[in-house]
Amino acid sequence: MKPSPSGLMAAARRAAASASRSSGVYVARLGADGQLIYVGMAGPRSGWGVRGRLKA
Repeated sequence: MKPSPSGLMAAARRAAASASRSSGVYVARLGADGQLIYVGMAGPRSGWGVRGRLKA
């Protein structure tokens, strides 16, 4: 079952609010065992780490 666009946006907002402010490599999935949706690296981004990347 494919998630709705509004459901994905709500999940992204929750993820951004709880994301680390540290730089590093991050992996995101839909659910604990779900589809891989993001792999990337977040640098310092003015002290906001991956949280800054998700909110950009």
